[in-house]
Amino acid sequence: MGQGAGVPTPTIRPGLTPSPTRSLKLAGPDAGLYIADETSTAVYKVDYRSGKVLWKYQFRLKHPSSFGPYALTNYLLVQQGYVFIESQNEVVYALNAATGHLAWSYVFGNNVDLVRGQVNPPVLDHGILFIPGLEYLPDKTNPRNLSKFPQDRLYLFDAQTGKLLKTYQIVRGFTINDGVLYTSDDEGGPIQAINLKNGQVLWQKIIPGEFFMAPFLLKNRVYLRANNQYFPVSNHKILNRYKSSLYAFDATTGQQFWHSPGTISSGPVFDFPISEETIVSGVIGEGISAYDAATGHLRWSRKMPFTGDLHAEGNTLYMTFDPAGANETWGYPPSDPFVPGIMSLNAATGSLIWQKMIITQLAGDLHSDSILGFLVHKSILYIQRSTQVKDHQTYTNWTTAMDPGGKVLWQINLGGFADGVLVP
Repeated sequence: MGQGAGVPTPTIRPGLTPSPTRSLKLAGPDAGLYIADETSTAVYKVDYRSGKVLWKYQFRLKHPSSFGPYALTNYLLVQQGYVFIESQNEVVYALNAATGHLAWSYVFGNNVDLVRGQVNPPVLDHGILFIPGLEYLPDKTNPRNLSKFPQDRLYLFDAQTGKLLKTYQIVRGFTINDGVLYTSDDEGGPIQAINLKNGQVLWQKIIPGEFFMAPFLLKNRVYLRANNQYFPVSNHKILNRYKSSLYAFDATTGQQFWHSPGTISSGPVFDFPISEETIVSGVIGEGISAYDAATGHLRWSRKMPFTGDLHAEGNTLYMTFDPAGANETWGYPPSDPFVPGIMSLNAATGSLIWQKMIITQLAGDLHSDSILGFLVHKSILYIQRSTQVKDHQTYTNWTTAMDPGGKVLWQINLGGFADGVLVP
């Protein structure tokens, strides 16, 4: 068991009050496609209509890390005139979205890892930027003088100035809404709602035996997915299985509305709230299902070789797939080494609209070219893909704009493993 069973304890720093307006002033036009390029270790803003690069911000570290002299991007968040960047080098950046100029940066010590964004991304709320992380406490018995087992942390920054306002301890999965912090714990700890102004716990739930992923909110309900991993033995073979259920609570009182019947799958179930009325849930390699958000009732289900990336626009779902069947995965969130295709479904019925193979494998290499991620806007797909060069050792990353008919509108040699962000 981790420390999730305790109440998150804030470490308060002077000046908890965020910027006086309580919200960010618009620093400039946000509209554009924001891409973190792994090869050049830079962030680009691109005109999503033409593919023209509008600006570039190059990461340069004063103290190079084991990754080299540049910062590698974990996650991009673009809101209210700023581009917030969580890097693998324990640096948080804020750029002016209009110009690409650095607004501020914050460098953590070597005892902090900003890796929680892979499970729970940063959040901006009421002028405060919430960044999850892991802190290694001092331990003189280990070679690095740091403990082997890090502690979960949630760091709160003034989004305009970069000032660290507070550190919450023992926070794993989380979401924010109107000054309330909702937390979960994937090691069996409590579900909590905490008033961020005074630190008061508004309500708390402990459900024995459930290990919860990060919460999400629709209307005045907070939803949490329990993914409980276990390892049954069949024919002398150890299997990897998950028992999963979705819970819905009143966000104000914590009253439980419903929870779905437990399902068994070969991988963790993860959820995509595509509207305030519908939640789509998926398992890599098995398929996706749509549920009524108010009641939890199943609307439709479709078996398909889903590979983990899904977006909704209007009444259409877009998702990646592998016709050869996705590999079973052990971690969370799940990932697949080869993602060749994208399909679209009717969000109301689950019926197929179209499917396309975007990537062609190199002969003899099952894990060569792959879709890294994609976005959709007005039915145009913006696809990040990786293309292996002839030496089979290095890759070239591309971002391609493609219309529903498969016509390439533009293409640039940029992209990487951090999700792009499109602001229309």
